[in-house]
Amino acid sequence: MTGRPASISLPQAPPAAEVNRPAPPVVDATPVTADNGHAAVDPLEQRVLAVLQRSRQPIGIAEIRRRLDEEVSGQQVRRILERATDRVINTGGRPAAYRIR
Repeated sequence: MTGRPASISLPQAPPAAEVNRPAPPVVDATPVTADNGHAAVDPLEQRVLAVLQRSRQPIGIAEIRRRLDEEVSGQQVRRILERATDRVINTGGRPAAYRIR
């Protein structure tokens, strides 16, 4: 047996200001509609679809992200492709590759 105590030191509790911090604002998930009543098209969605249109062969999400001019997460691109199933085809395989219909 060693001569060390068996107690465990716990981290200090956060200051009261951090504990009573207000919740972040809730983001409205209601789809934005254009003046004509149709859902407005997301500019990022337009850019992702433009990348697919310019491609001569099916491309994956990582390649789509590389061809965009801004930092976009793979999850954002994946969601756009999932919503655009009427315009985009998943060609199967691993990793998944996509092309315009």
